[in-house]
Amino acid sequence: MTLIYSGRRYSFGGIHMDHRREHVHNYRGRTSSDMEHYHTFADVTGAPVSTNENHVHDYATETSVVRDHSHRITGTSGMQIRAPLGHVHRIQGLTSYAHGHAHSYDVYTGRPRSPMRMSTLAAEKRARENEVPAPAGGKDEDRSGPPKTRFGRLFRKPSSPGQEKDSGP
Repeated sequence: MTLIYSGRRYSFGGIHMDHRREHVHNYRGRTSSDMEHYHTFADVTGAPVSTNENHVHDYATETSVVRDHSHRITGTSGMQIRAPLGHVHRIQGLTSYAHGHAHSYDVYTGRPRSPMRMSTLAAEKRARENEVPAPAGGKDEDRSGPPKTRFGRLFRKPSSPGQEKDSGP
């Protein structure tokens, strides 16, 4: 028996997401430790690529910079693997060769996400990073003008006559 709710297929074996539907996966991890160091990486896969009754995802990212170098990680994920609340993919391989060596990596992606949801989450994160902390009293009632962003304080109007303007960040 299969039940479809909120665009997902539920069955006794778990949630089966139609691989023809657009989705992406987060992935992050750490390379092997070679030449006394390792690198970290994190990114989002590409859209699904159909393969018979299954699908894979292409991925490409750059590792963190350690000891003045980084590596490229590119490839195609393994087939989907059923997991609670969706499915995951295995991502494994060797990094590009740099500074006389390469690293191996072997991680699993997160569960499926809508590409639109991913861009929304990224935009929300950028907005949070640009927020200006609230005043010590915790109240922001006397402010007018644009929302609190890094530059919002430059454009605030004084709330009462004779109040001095902020000098900025």
